[in-house]
Amino acid sequence: SSTSSSTSTSSTSSTSSSSSTSSTSSSSSTSSTSSTSSTSSTSSTSSTSSTSSTGLAALCPADPVSDVILLLDSSGSLGVSGWDVVRTFAQQFLALAGNSLSGVRVATVIFSGMGQEILVHDFDDAASAAALVGAAPYLNSETATAAAYKFVFETLLNVSNVSSIGRRLGTPTRLVTVTDGFASDAGSQAQFNAFGGQLVFDSVDEVYAVGVGPLANANVDKVLWLTDNQSSSVQLFPTVNDLSLPSTVEAIVQAVVCEAATTLPPSSQSSTEPLRSTSDPETTTGDLETTMEHTRDETRTTLISSSSPVVTTSLPTPSSSTTTTILPLLCPDASASDIILLLDSSGSLGPDGWVNMQTFARRYLQVVGNSLSGVRVATVIFSAQGQEQVVHDFDDVSDAQARISAAPFLNSRTDTARAFKYVFDNLINVSDITLVGRRVGHPLRLVVVTDGLSTDASTRAQFNSRGGTVIFDSVSEVFAVGVSQASSPLATSLVWLTNNEPDRIVRISDPAALSQRPGVEQVVNLTSCQVTVATSTVTTSSTSSTSS
Repeated sequence: SSTSSSTSTSSTSSTSSSSSTSSTSSSSSTSSTSSTSSTSSTSSTSSTSSTSSTGLAALCPADPVSDVILLLDSSGSLGVSGWDVVRTFAQQFLALAGNSLSGVRVATVIFSGMGQEILVHDFDDAASAAALVGAAPYLNSETATAAAYKFVFETLLNVSNVSSIGRRLGTPTRLVTVTDGFASDAGSQAQFNAFGGQLVFDSVDEVYAVGVGPLANANVDKVLWLTDNQSSSVQLFPTVNDLSLPSTVEAIVQAVVCEAATTLPPSSQSSTEPLRSTSDPETTTGDLETTMEHTRDETRTTLISSSSPVVTTSLPTPSSSTTTTILPLLCPDASASDIILLLDSSGSLGPDGWVNMQTFARRYLQVVGNSLSGVRVATVIFSAQGQEQVVHDFDDVSDAQARISAAPFLNSRTDTARAFKYVFDNLINVSDITLVGRRVGHPLRLVVVTDGLSTDASTRAQFNSRGGTVIFDSVSEVFAVGVSQASSPLATSLVWLTNNEPDRIVRISDPAALSQRPGVEQVVNLTSCQVTVATSTVTTSSTSSTSS
């Protein structure tokens, strides 16, 4: 009730201002016409306000549940009147989305110059949110959007206790950036990602950008930076005043709250992700095709020319050691351990599936808080025998995510048994384990992620003789993540991978679901939270096996 009332007041004020301006510029308008305009304006405002309790139900076929962050540009190019429109839009967004503690929760941040970011209200402030937005000051400086993304990460995403700001574990988190320009603190997509973008892209489920006015419309390529180059997540409007239109607010709410996969429960593994397609090529005419691979966590622009080789630019990612607070939220009793991620890069995944596999690996590192003091992770990719690669070992904390982003798609068979042998030879059976960053006295675990059967073993005995047994004798646990439908024949092979331990198997429907936060958290929960291994016994056994 309080939210609806505040929204109505602000909206009326904004509409009245617009009517006054229109009346001044059209001095020939009669008194009757002015009166009609005023009546129409009041009616429109009243209608917008009245939709606050029922509008979302009309827009969304199901009851959406999500945590949304509104990031509002308050820079000098907007002007005072433009800032009033942005605030009014935010209030109308809150009203239409039905900002509440049970369904859609909204937090609002405003920004301009670096250091001017302000958390206007967090996810808990449902009752007073609209009033707080209405009182938000006009910052009137530059457009330091990359710094604002870093502020959002540090203030609303990377917090030790998400409940303290009203965020909900397992609930989709979405960022909506509203701006009339482009980032003044980054000269390229790579800089934007390094200065703050990648932290957000790796921490939320979707990012949307609303560009308003001529500056944003003339620099669409830079507005795309804000969404990690997801063109389907960008909405552009010719003027700032378009934000005050009810149709604009409805379009944005529908895209952010209704059309995305908002009703997935935390345990769901559905791959529905309509606004984050990884197979949506945009083709131009002529010899040059530009393909934007739309993924939240992996941004690359591939130029395919008939006269030139493929050029792929992988953008840098920040150190995942800044996210060490996430794992304790999932499992407070998690102990330090050394984990080997063994990632299937076979042809059956396809290029899009491989991108999702890379996204999963980066997010896994982020959630476990890959660091030298807690959980250390090494990553190996494999396909056919001889194609195995150590992407990074246990020491490579600072650039592990960047190395995963640059890992190639191997696109061949699924020789998992030989991959096990490769892991043993390169990360376990080494003369000095400290050379690869492993620690004496810490549990060692292998996590295999695959979408298919082992092609180099037709029986469990073959699998063990070709690589399985040396692993089983050297590590504390082996976990298998099967990326396929439950009805697929992969189930038998997964049991081989875990040495006949079915409770160490996770099934996820497809690569897209694997890359989403619920899928990542399910894998982390099994591989890092629920293990109960006597460290000293395992270490002794492993050392003995290695020596022999």
